[in-house]
Amino acid sequence: MSDFYNLRLSLVELENGRRRIKSKLTEVESWLSGLKKSSSKRQELIELKDSLLVQLREQNIRLEDTRRRLRQTPRNHAVTDHALVRWLERNHGIDVLGLKDAILTDELQAAIASGQEQWSDGKMLFVLQDGRVITVIPSHEWKSRALAL
Repeated sequence: MSDFYNLRLSLVELENGRRRIKSKLTEVESWLSGLKKSSSKRQELIELKDSLLVQLREQNIRLEDTRRRLRQTPRNHAVTDHALVRWLERNHGIDVLGLKDAILTDELQAAIASGQEQWSDGKMLFVLQDGRVITVIPSHEWKSRALAL
């Protein structure tokens, strides 16, 4: 796997992690607003909030570092993926929209609708973001990567 690909995958994982931290932080802030100022539970939540803020700052630092490294990493080819897809479509008559429809199974649509960040059909891992499939990884690659983490 290329350095660029690994960095791109790391970036997606970091962004998903940041979203999870922000979600927890919002939840804690909501709980705090409903508690009396003298509550012992409030102090626990304040400490949790502080911990989440530290985690968020650290995650943001890792994200910025990964983005910087990604910008500095040369891509392995002068032909972009977009150009390749258009060439296949226009020069070889490949039905790109039909291929997209074939990828988008009912199960995958349900995973997207439920807000999942990833979904697997057993053969491929589909990475999801903002209601879209942003990349697809063969199972042998994501399983070995998960073991390495």
